Amino acid sequence: MYVGMKYATFCWHYEDLMLFSINYSHWGQPKLWYCVPEEDLEKFEKACKKKLAGLVRKDPNILHDMVTMISPAYLVQNGVSSFAIHNLLLGTRLQDSLASR
Repeated sequence: MYVGMKYATFCWHYEDLMLFSINYSHWGQPKLWYCVPEEDLEKFEKACKKKLAGLVRKDPNILHDMVTMISPAYLVQNGVSSFAIHNLLLGTRLQDSLASR
């Protein structure tokens, strides 16, 4: 269970078995999720490997663990589409790509 609270973070990662994920906020602050569309998967991996080169050499499967924090702005600078999703208590609001900011 995850609780929406101030300063709570969650790292970039692949979901278990590469399946989709569902999150529902029962209480707490709205959560802000950053997502990368499937068509940008290769760009995402390339940008992550560039940023985390030292860690990738030690563990090529680092994105399967939940240990990597990369700014969505860095991804956009490297040509990766990134979307912000506000997970509210009564619904979800999808914002446009960060590239438009």
